[in-house]
Amino acid sequence: MVCLEWRKGSRELLECRVLAFVGPTVLVVPLEPVPPAAEEWLAGGSSNLLVEHGDHFKDLPCHVRRAGDAFAVVVPETTSLVQRRWWSRAHIELSATLVAQPAGVLAPMETETLDVSPGGVHVRRPAGMRVWPRYELTLEGDGLVEPITVEAVPAHVREDGLSLRFSRIEPDDRERLTYLVLDHLAPVAVRGRVSSPV
Repeated sequence: MVCLEWRKGSRELLECRVLAFVGPTVLVVPLEPVPPAAEEWLAGGSSNLLVEHGDHFKDLPCHVRRAGDAFAVVVPETTSLVQRRWWSRAHIELSATLVAQPAGVLAPMETETLDVSPGGVHVRRPAGMRVWPRYELTLEGDGLVEPITVEAVPAHVREDGLSLRFSRIEPDDRERLTYLVLDHLAPVAVRGRVSSPV
């Protein structure tokens, strides 16, 4: 559980549940109706996010904006949210084409994603698939209007799976993947945003 302090220094708190981590943005949804005074205060932009840390709460300065039924809370990139992932992952199946780099050293490999985040993917590893240090990865499928092509490197290897971290991705493509993940993690919360660019 986390809390948004909606009147600085007063400890008037709004209890929330974390829906997703999107880089420096934490998407949270209130666990109770938001009082009008809190809505007005939070619309001002600045607040504190209180995160449970052992037997006490850790105060993190933040900026807040509405995101449909949720709040998008932006914390400084230098702030640690207690050993959390930088990107949330969603179980999304997309077609994935892996081309070992430089092109031509191995035959392209067709597989599918097991989960997706704006920072990387986990793909099914077919039997006998060799792992290479660098890939060009193309993602296609439902939820993506156009394919996304990135450069990726292995982060974790298992017998039946391969986690890849994006080493180069265009900002527009990262934004498309961000909306795709949010659509899967919190369809109600993102309803209030502008139409998705995926």
